[in-house]
Amino acid sequence: FQRLKYLCPNEIFRETHYFVEERGTLAGVLSVEINPYDPSVLWVKHVVVDPAFRRQGIATRLVQE
Repeated sequence: FQRLKYLCPNEIFRETHYFVEERGTLAGVLSVEINPYDPSVLWVKHVVVDPAFRRQGIATRLVQE
């Protein structure tokens, strides 16, 4: 994914990522993590949608599903 500048290896293993693919292209990513202080709470860390796919409800789909 060309727009991704860096990844912190320690955070990769604590996070879960959900992807949306549209027409063979990565259109959006949702990154979540379980709150280490309260496992019943989920933190939304990132919601990213490629500019070419914005205004199509992709972020909403990622968060709601």
